[in-house]
Amino acid sequence: MPEQTPRTAYKFARCAAVAALLATGVVATGEQKMIDQQVLNESERLAGYLAANAKYNVVPPPAIENRAEAVRFVREHLTSTQSLGNLRKLSRLAVFYQLSETSGGFENLLTEKEADATGVPKAAVLLVTLAWIGNETQVANAAQEYLRQLENRADIESQRQLILEVCQALGSPAAIAQHRQWVTTHMQAAQRQLADAEREHRDRQVSGLRNEVDELEEYLGGDVARTESEIALRQRILQLSPTEQISRLARLYLETEDYATPALAYWAGITLLRMSSRAPDLRAHIARTFVERAREHEKPVDPGDEEHELVRAKALRAAQLFGASFDTQQLNWLHTQRDTGSDLLAWRPQWQYLEDRGQRFKKKAEDRGKQFKKKP
Repeated sequence: MPEQTPRTAYKFARCAAVAALLATGVVATGEQKMIDQQVLNESERLAGYLAANAKYNVVPPPAIENRAEAVRFVREHLTSTQSLGNLRKLSRLAVFYQLSETSGGFENLLTEKEADATGVPKAAVLLVTLAWIGNETQVANAAQEYLRQLENRADIESQRQLILEVCQALGSPAAIAQHRQWVTTHMQAAQRQLADAEREHRDRQVSGLRNEVDELEEYLGGDVARTESEIALRQRILQLSPTEQISRLARLYLETEDYATPALAYWAGITLLRMSSRAPDLRAHIARTFVERAREHEKPVDPGDEEHELVRAKALRAAQLFGASFDTQQLNWLHTQRDTGSDLLAWRPQWQYLEDRGQRFKKKAEDRGKQFKKKP
């Protein structure tokens, strides 16, 4: 059966080679037009991604082959006035494509003064990004040290989940231990206030403080404890050989591994991307592993089990991203499966982003305002 090799997200080397030839004038005019058209198409795709409505729609990272164009786009839009939603998109783009060249831009947006409902969430996004794409110094200084400062300025009731996301990105036992201590200190203070309120019969305060203590206890025993277990598992997996890591990471990403969680699935997916970026020779092995996982789910183990098709499609999309070759039957089957955009590891050059009309109207209003500004 004839094989078709899909385009993958890992053709940066080819683009870099063509760019080098363009610089020396070796590339023919027709080929240069092809590259120029590709950059134009990817620029439009990136613009659509940033303008997409992420509140009610899934907004997966765009399919980009030209790494330089992705770096340029992130740098251009990485400003202190950028909205939180767009900052998250830029972060996801930088992490997905491992754009380490942009880490300095994310680091420079940290002000050491974030202390409100907008500043703290933005700082958390910046720290998550640095945890994934920063160098050792940036991770140690900007992320781990900065995290301690940010906790002191954050509101524990409304922003503790944001801080937890940073701990999950860092994957550091020290970071999550520090987070547990931060929450425990606040809980103990609330317990003392509760005891005083009960002793003085301040019933209205008693109810509020009791709820606060209960919520923090539940948070420590639930989200924090789960993150501690996940980080411990991550540490064990990273001690394995690369081939053993790939096998475990693939199962975690597909959530077929015992103890798999959405947070671990995301970590596994990004870790596989990092491995393939740092050791390109592992890409083929990663692709084969996902093809094997897909074969395991061609037929349901139990009659009536519909999960096998979701896992199979997820595995094939990941295999395609890492450069696997499929026969026509496999490709045709995959094309019949609905893609919601929620699978992290996927190559979607035809994805249609739904524009955030609020952003569009705001831009139109700003442009209209500029027309009536008096010239100096």
